[in-house]
Amino acid sequence: MVTKRSIRAINSLLTIVNILIATYLIASPFVPQLQLYMSQANPNFGYQFDTQLSRKHYANQLADQSADQSATQPELKPIPNDNFLIIPKIDVYGEVLVGDSINLLNSGIWHRPDTSTPPAGGNTVFVAHRFQYTTGPNTFYHLDKLAVGDEITVFWNGIEYDYSVIEVSVVSPDEVEIEYNTEEPIVTLYTCTPLWTATNRLVVKAKPI
Repeated sequence: MVTKRSIRAINSLLTIVNILIATYLIASPFVPQLQLYMSQANPNFGYQFDTQLSRKHYANQLADQSADQSATQPELKPIPNDNFLIIPKIDVYGEVLVGDSINLLNSGIWHRPDTSTPPAGGNTVFVAHRFQYTTGPNTFYHLDKLAVGDEITVFWNGIEYDYSVIEVSVVSPDEVEIEYNTEEPIVTLYTCTPLWTATNRLVVKAKPI
């Protein structure tokens, strides 16, 4: 038999659950903002992107370590042997998933089929979600923070390709020409915008350095 006391207890429990869910929904969009702020404010926090994954900087740091063994150096990350996308400014560091299934997009950064690759030239296109399914270095949550001149690095089959952002724009979903091939080698990144919607596409284009 359900008593009034039991009903009150159930109502109280449901109220607490609803409050927790509401708190999560309100706070969750700010978590990536906090993570990015902490990583930028503290070089020892999170992923060490700034120079450690570039071959030229990697070699320079090894030379510095040899010249000054007494200096404390951060642990260097290995050069990726697979396909990786690195955007230091927004803490993107994720494996590029290759395949024809759109479901790959739910697991991270996806190389769009039928677009080019860095060694082939033309237009290499990468897409990722802003927030849902994955979080952190495998999303384009902070893609809107990129500006002209920011650097992007792609490791493709273990070879490094460095790019500089040349354009940031917002287009409608039917502007599929952002994936068209180009004569000049470029990288195109895009994701949904505004945050939490699929109304438009935020597009970032970069050219080789």
